[in-house]
Amino acid sequence: MTEKLPAVDCTDWCERGDGHTNVTHPADQYCSSEHRVVTLSRYPLLEVSSGARIRDYAVAVLHRDAGAASTHVSVAHNDLCAFELSPGEAKRLGSALLRLATTAGA
Repeated sequence: MTEKLPAVDCTDWCERGDGHTNVTHPADQYCSSEHRVVTLSRYPLLEVSSGARIRDYAVAVLHRDAGAASTHVSVAHNDLCAFELSPGEAKRLGSALLRLATTAGA
């Protein structure tokens, strides 16, 4: 029988919020927030395919390993982790994207 780990202090934004007591390995005791999903549309390259549009999505989530001193924002494209950002980097990227969208008239 595998012994479960003792509870850890979850962040206030942790979706589980239960101390992650049902896990057996410390790597599984991470806090994760609600996933923020943005549906994207991607057109095929005309010189490659004339098929229908492909629906992609981007997902952003707060993540903090148990005992870690800081939180990061994990951003994925479809099911692949694209990159991880510090909270400050996430704010700067968000501001830059908002400026670009505003300039484009969105």
